[in-house]
Amino acid sequence: MKKKVIAALGIKNEEGFIEKTLNVLNRFCDKIIVVDDHSTDNTESICKSFEKVEWYTNIEHDWKVRSDGQQKTIAIDAIKNHNPDYVLFLDADEIPFRNMPDFIDNLDDVINLWKLPFVHLWKYETHYRVDEFYTSEGIHVDYDPFNPFDSGSKKGFLMKWLDGFDYKYRLDHHVLPMEPDNVPKPHMESNETGILHYGKLSEHFTSGRKDNEYAAMRSHTMGFDLNKRIKHHEECRDENTMILKKIDPSWLWGDE
Repeated sequence: MKKKVIAALGIKNEEGFIEKTLNVLNRFCDKIIVVDDHSTDNTESICKSFEKVEWYTNIEHDWKVRSDGQQKTIAIDAIKNHNPDYVLFLDADEIPFRNMPDFIDNLDDVINLWKLPFVHLWKYETHYRVDEFYTSEGIHVDYDPFNPFDSGSKKGFLMKWLDGFDYKYRLDHHVLPMEPDNVPKPHMESNETGILHYGKLSEHFTSGRKDNEYAAMRSHTMGFDLNKRIKHHEECRDENTMILKKIDPSWLWGDE
């Protein structure tokens, strides 16, 4: 690659996906910054088997009070030692499209943040969900990552690194976007590349356990009604409205 890329991952108990993700990132990233939130499975040993991985541990905290801001700040501080051209923010179950390296190498360096499609694989690794609906509480849910009218289907995965800039995350909120809170403009969206999200295929998600954990967190920290939050997640997970679309094979790395 012409550009120097650092990947930054915040993770916890990811032995089911992390090796798949690291195998891809290892191909084009100069370093992979991993900030672990006190995993109790084999995540650490898997990560440390990759030479490019730098391993950090998040601060101690109550599991119901997510410390995204602290975890991401640790990653930012680690990135400063490397001064990359770009930072790719990911979770352990998120894999960039195969054309990500070419996309980065050909970027217009005027743009400081790229928001890219977040493709939820569903039921199969070969299909993703694209339906749109409203929950019983009137909350709009749109699974189509390429919907030009819904910016919520894209996330700030890719950031141009400005050496010396004081990147900040909010420490008073518990669920945060990928990118720092103060990334300077201009920002831009693109459908030329994207991120495959494998998390919806896991038993942790399909069983409802992951959603119940999120509901407990938001009830504890934000005062939401726990039963309403559980119901919201159940409706988002429900497949009655589901429309699946086949992925483009060119998105895949082949042996990731």
